[in-house]
Amino acid sequence: MDAFAAVYLVVLLVSVLLLVAALVLGVGHDADVSHDLEAGAGPDAGDGIASHDGSGHDSAGHGGDVAADGPSWVSGRVILGAAAGFGAFGLGAQAAGLAGWVTLPIAVAGFVGMAVVIRQLVLRPMWRQQSNSLLSRDSYVGSRGQVTLGIRSGESGLVRFLDRNGTPVTDFAVTADGLALPAGTAVLVVDVTPQHVVVDPDPLAAD
Repeated sequence: MDAFAAVYLVVLLVSVLLLVAALVLGVGHDADVSHDLEAGAGPDAGDGIASHDGSGHDSAGHGGDVAADGPSWVSGRVILGAAAGFGAFGLGAQAAGLAGWVTLPIAVAGFVGMAVVIRQLVLRPMWRQQSNSLLSRDSYVGSRGQVTLGIRSGESGLVRFLDRNGTPVTDFAVTADGLALPAGTAVLVVDVTPQHVVVDPDPLAAD
């Protein structure tokens, strides 16, 4: 086995093992799908609550987040899949009778080809599915409802409201200011995250 074959074999084995670990065990779950989807959610994205302006609505809007092109080309799973293509195509070229530097362009072509396949045919459809789900949740903004399980300060509770189609929805909720709201409080949905709706006391129910 020459040096090129050894490199191709090592790259193939390591990348496949790491890719399997990433897919099965969740190791290295980076910006492939969900993180890319939420990357533009604003400075509060780490808390799962997007910032909103004085009107109570998201100042940036989730529409900008989900309008991006899709998962990053340099995400971990794209790179690992591309590396596996590099090793596999390099070994394939050697198996076909080629040797040395002649196999390198073929291995590079395998790297690029697998990157395209992983990103465009595997991760991008998953990203689109999640983005559509988030867009659907975005329609909850402006809905009015009631707290059904009290929201403690800094924690989540449950609210029930009607969506734009008049369908009853029960969802986990947090308050925009982090304050507590007891059960029975009338609320207005002012923002959404993948995990919660963000509510404020309904100003129309005040007084």
